[in-house]
Amino acid sequence: MAERVDGPDFDYEFAVDSAGLPATVAVFADRPAIRGQLRDDLRGAGFRAVEGGSIQSLLEGQIAVLGDIVLLDCPVVDAGILAALSRLDMRISRSGARN
Repeated sequence: MAERVDGPDFDYEFAVDSAGLPATVAVFADRPAIRGQLRDDLRGAGFRAVEGGSIQSLLEGQIAVLGDIVLLDCPVVDAGILAALSRLDMRISRSGARN
């Protein structure tokens, strides 16, 4: 039997960035209703939601702000989604972000 450790089970503090502000989350989803629901849920959880867009927007045009966290809704994975994920991965790796 595992030994019980006294103290809180979880840290219930909000996730913050290096300046102590709530962490930002960029939401990308092709379904606008899902994107809106995810943004609302994130705000309710104490995050700052930044404008994301559709998965296709990862392939087309410039994205000004990704956020501290990137959330993607990918109900169907095809070649276009894989290309968007690859582009996002390359951008994050070049930024020096942690994974």
